[in-house]
Amino acid sequence: MFETTSDDGSWVYVDEKLVVDNGGKHAPRYQNGTIDLTAGRHGIGVRYFQDSDSKSMVLFWQPSGGEKQPIPWESLYPAAQWSRN
Repeated sequence: MFETTSDDGSWVYVDEKLVVDNGGKHAPRYQNGTIDLTAGRHGIGVRYFQDSDSKSMVLFWQPSGGEKQPIPWESLYPAAQWSRN
């Protein structure tokens, strides 16, 4: 499970598939989505925008058998450092 809380819009893509659509102009709002993943690294992309006033965006995940939490930095890699092999 992936989730964003954002003010305003945010979208999460995993392996180029839209998983979370929290788009539009809005106050802080949670939106989540699920995708079945195999073990190993996967491409993740996040798009977001801020219209005006307050701003926030947090990306969460819930690993299989784990608790929902913000994705730890040590679990993320720049795109050039991973391959689908």
